[in-house]
Amino acid sequence: MSTGTRHGEKNISDDLVLLYEDESHIRDDQTLRATWSVKGKQKQIPMYGHHAMVSLFSCVNIRNGEFLCIERQLENRI
Repeated sequence: MSTGTRHGEKNISDDLVLLYEDESHIRDDQTLRATWSVKGKQKQIPMYGHHAMVSLFSCVNIRNGEFLCIERQLENRI
């Protein structure tokens, strides 16, 4: 066992792998936040059939800096 002097690593074995993980989702359509319309009339927003999305999953080994990223294609169909 290592007594470790690095940030938060007391009593962690030297062969243990520590990872920080994150994920992001990217869409190919634009999100409408706000728009103007005539009072009392609902604004009609056209929607076109195919909206793709990519999800990225990544992690970093905090001991050696090794980085891994996996991409997944997802589809939303209307």
